[in-house]
Amino acid sequence: MISLDLIKRFQQISYYFNQHAFIQVVALFSPVLAVDNVPAEIALMYAVSLRRLGQHEKSKICFSTALKAHPTNAALRNSFGNLLLEMEQPQLALAEFAHVTKLEPTNSDGYLNSARALSRLALYDQALEHSKTAHDLQPNNMNIAIALAENLVNTAQLDKAEALYDKLLQREPHNIKLLNNLGNLKRQLGSAADAIHLLERAATSNNSTVLRNLAACYVLDNQFERAYNCYQAAIAAAPDDVLAYAEYAALLWQQGDAKPFLHIEQRLNAAPEHHALRVDYIKTLLNIDQPDTAERYLEPLLQHFPSDSAVLTLATTVYRNKGDLEKAEYFGRSALAQVNNTSNIAARSELAFTLLAQHKGEEALAHYQHLCDDDPLNQGWWTTLSSALKLTSAKQQYNWLCDYTLVNADVISSRESSALLPVDFNQRLLPLLNQLHCNARPPLGLSLQKGSQTFENIFDRQDAVLQQLQQAVIHQACKFISQLLPDPKHPFLSRLSTDLKFQGSWSVQLRDEGFHKSHFHPMGWLSGVYYVDVPDAVEHDGQGWLVFGRPDIPNVLDVGDFAVKPQPGMLVLFPSFMWHGTNPFKSATNRVTVAFDIVPESTGHSRSF
Repeated sequence: MISLDLIKRFQQISYYFNQHAFIQVVALFSPVLAVDNVPAEIALMYAVSLRRLGQHEKSKICFSTALKAHPTNAALRNSFGNLLLEMEQPQLALAEFAHVTKLEPTNSDGYLNSARALSRLALYDQALEHSKTAHDLQPNNMNIAIALAENLVNTAQLDKAEALYDKLLQREPHNIKLLNNLGNLKRQLGSAADAIHLLERAATSNNSTVLRNLAACYVLDNQFERAYNCYQAAIAAAPDDVLAYAEYAALLWQQGDAKPFLHIEQRLNAAPEHHALRVDYIKTLLNIDQPDTAERYLEPLLQHFPSDSAVLTLATTVYRNKGDLEKAEYFGRSALAQVNNTSNIAARSELAFTLLAQHKGEEALAHYQHLCDDDPLNQGWWTTLSSALKLTSAKQQYNWLCDYTLVNADVISSRESSALLPVDFNQRLLPLLNQLHCNARPPLGLSLQKGSQTFENIFDRQDAVLQQLQQAVIHQACKFISQLLPDPKHPFLSRLSTDLKFQGSWSVQLRDEGFHKSHFHPMGWLSGVYYVDVPDAVEHDGQGWLVFGRPDIPNVLDVGDFAVKPQPGMLVLFPSFMWHGTNPFKSATNRVTVAFDIVPESTGHSRSF
């Protein structure tokens, strides 16, 4: 029988929980009560309070203990799944939500949250089905309807998503999330004016996310002063919004501002405890090759978090970029030791890259085999695995992995009757691309030097000439893929499919002496470049040529394995994991290209050998 004192304590916990007084809930619960010896509702309030206070690991333990005592409680499992999502563990979260839908088949929350987890796992078709089920159960629930529209966007059903948003907006014309989401969709459809109109309506909320989205649309419409004002308003509205600082800095940098990071430095001087902003700024400084300044901003983090794996991993990168490889290795090993040498991807990858720079190929190879097993769809692990194979003189395995017969170069715009594009195609495409290149500097952290890159996914634009190029690329890619033989262990050949979608697309304009540093495309599968305008300098000494197999690793010198001489109208396709870059060229004529990443709609997993 429950005592009166215990009943009173439960009532107090319930009262404070409903008042969002989570500190009081925790104080009333611990150490007097035991999670496995209280009603499920009280255990839930305690676990959720810990979560809201940022004590995620304690909350996770609490949920696990409570579920042993109450395994059929759907509310506990649903809240536990939400915690796991917050902890970036979507696969575990999905398992909890599956329990919820099994325990309560008419519980719309179980299906809605399953859709959220599936979206995090990029399983968009399944996410759409779960959100449809949730919507069928509660057709008038606005949050569920918005989630359904979001999943329609994720599955490229943009017309259906737009129609649903329009319908919902008639019901709630001032709903900020609706206005924001529809504005983003209009932006994706290439209608900057409509996007701006919707987002300006939403911006009356002074929501930092809305203001950032509006700023991005102003940029697309070349209204840079308005974009600056929006970013400043976003920072004022949410001084801890790291993305607002980062996006504003990126825009100022690309527009050639003399002090693009002043607002970040001022904030860190005023709020040195803003560690998330400090971490982001250190990464930015590394992207612009300022490791000494990065080290200065790193020092307070090392003092406050001397055993934090993420901070030690960042220190690995900073000291490697400074050229202090011994110190970088020390921090890399310390970072991995903090997670007991488990599959911590960030710590393992930074240590492995540092080992490559020290020519410790065998040890680096072992780490990259771990990474390929843990995250096989990330093309970057296969890239750096290839460098480790080369360092260890594993020629047979290297040649199997980096098979340059998988580089396909073909002219698709010519006078030939069989050409996919007419001979005058580039003359129509080039003026459009030139209008889109309006930046003084290349984007932060990308491979191109002395040039510019367009905003957004260029194939999302509805211009007829770009849609024509998109169709030609898919046609040529399918033709190329259909000629290949599968290999279940190869990261490219194990996923052969002609059911393709674009993962990203952009245009690059390189100016005199411009080039791409060697790089790879971690989120792609099949990458490619179409040459719109090519300087005559390519006829001399390999200037402007596309070079494969030349790694961008400190202290690793390699001239490369294979090169392609570009020409206007040429399309080059290649596996995304291959190192590739370009040689500088000397010319007054710009080199203009359209590049892209393609992935198969259905994704399999290759394994390391």
